[in-house]
Amino acid sequence: NAGEIHEEDAALRMAAMAPVPGAHYTDPAEGKVLLLSDAPGMFRVDTDLLRTINAIGDLTISTLPDHYPVRPGMRLASMRIVPLVTQEAQIREAEALCAGKKLLDLLPFRPLTAGIIITGSEIYHGRIQDKFEAVARKKLSAYPGGILGVTFCDDDPGMLIGAARGFHD
Repeated sequence: NAGEIHEEDAALRMAAMAPVPGAHYTDPAEGKVLLLSDAPGMFRVDTDLLRTINAIGDLTISTLPDHYPVRPGMRLASMRIVPLVTQEAQIREAEALCAGKKLLDLLPFRPLTAGIIITGSEIYHGRIQDKFEAVARKKLSAYPGGILGVTFCDDDPGMLIGAARGFHD
């Protein structure tokens, strides 16, 4: 009817209001479009804007959480309307809210160098074996960059500050 929009057209319009460099939308299927990552990075969501749009009648946008690290191929978001058709005015309202704003974004990772500081008097004095270094190295390996080194420190604030300054310098 006049003033109504079909679910697939609504999904395409919703995708168009939230372009994301480094990601792409699928073609509509069953009234829904998916946003998929093309590159690794940090997924960002304007959660206030998302909440406002999701409060508009029949519109539904679901996303990964804000500040979520992603890799290529991951699903970042999905967009749809709940019924088969809705009032086009709801889509226009969402489009107006998104004008000049970034509802969703994908920030590319930039290479970052890290220093690992392992603390604890038990480890520093050799009473127990460190198991944190392997965990830290594995976590950091998922991101571009490198590891400057590993320093073991007692629970002394001055020693910790010195180690951090050493890596910073």
